[in-house]
Amino acid sequence: MPIIGIPLATMTTPTKESYYLSTEYIQAIEKIGAFVVLLPHTTDQDKIVRQVSHCDGFLMPGGDDVTPHLYGEEPLIKLGQCDEKVDEYHLRITKEIVEQDKPFLGICRGAQVLNIALGGSVYQDVSYHSENVLLHRQSGKRHDLCHKVYFQKGSKLYKLFGENMLVNSFHHQSISTLSPKLMISAVASDGIVEAVESLTSKFCIGVQWHPEIMVYNHSIMNKLFEALIDSCLDH
Repeated sequence: MPIIGIPLATMTTPTKESYYLSTEYIQAIEKIGAFVVLLPHTTDQDKIVRQVSHCDGFLMPGGDDVTPHLYGEEPLIKLGQCDEKVDEYHLRITKEIVEQDKPFLGICRGAQVLNIALGGSVYQDVSYHSENVLLHRQSGKRHDLCHKVYFQKGSKLYKLFGENMLVNSFHHQSISTLSPKLMISAVASDGIVEAVESLTSKFCIGVQWHPEIMVYNHSIMNKLFEALIDSCLDH
């Protein structure tokens, strides 16, 4: 049974700071027969290397915005909440995952973290991409479908899902400058990047939608998690 590591985020209240992760990520991984290990953030590089070494694959979850100075920008007015310590850890562990060539699936913010870790950047709000963008932060039920994504022929996601599909959407940031180590594998009709893949790694994918929520009403999304687990077994 493959071990999938999920790096945690934090939630801060006036009285305490807690680790935080939506249960859907764990449930989606366990549903397809893998074992989840939750990874607390650390600044110790040796611990990060050991975290990566002890897991067969990784899921980088969604969450808050990434601190802008970590990708060379200053904060703009539409920037949301950030946690610099968590951001630094997520970027460092993502670099180590790629270095060790372990299977990686980034979801929403996780796709953005992948791009930034490998030298790219993000729009601090999708409105900075264009004034005429689709609704990317839906207000309906989390499993409802929101807009289409269009897959690049030849990509891993095209092989899984075909030319296009409807997805849910809960993000206000998106990839701007693409890492030279990644390719765009899906876009929305407004040009917003919806998925990226590594040009060199065996399995390293980031998607902007939330497949861990879709799986319970749209079984086709199981294919993405199954592909992650299959890559872990091959690895």
